Amino acid sequence: MLENSKEYWNNGYWEDNIKNNKTDFMKDNWMEKYSEKIMKVVPKKAVDLGCGIGQDTKWLLDKGFDVISCDISDIALNKLKELISSSKTMQIDVKEKLPFEDNSIGLINANLSIHYFDMNTYNKNI
Repeated sequence: MLENSKEYWNNGYWEDNIKNNKTDFMKDNWMEKYSEKIMKVVPKKAVDLGCGIGQDTKWLLDKGFDVISCDISDIALNKLKELISSSKTMQIDVKEKLPFEDNSIGLINANLSIHYFDMNTYNKNI
């Protein structure tokens, strides 16, 4: 099963984490190191690609961003809505063209998501 497939995220990784309610990683956020630069982003609208259950989404929301949390896994997005009820979610496959208008997003976060693709997959949607 490919790591960049919906089946992998719904049946493999997420079963281990969501089923067992492993959310303790949400307490530690790598983005804090870049907080000063991130806070200068305008507009304060962010897309969190491969959001999983929302670690980065939560951090961005706490910093005042309007966030659209995107993931291929409907299981992850449902858990995210459970953990952060105010979150806006969108189920998308990042191998496809992103459905956002140019200049409408100030920040795109793709923590631990785009490295699952080869350059041919990535380049076809630029």
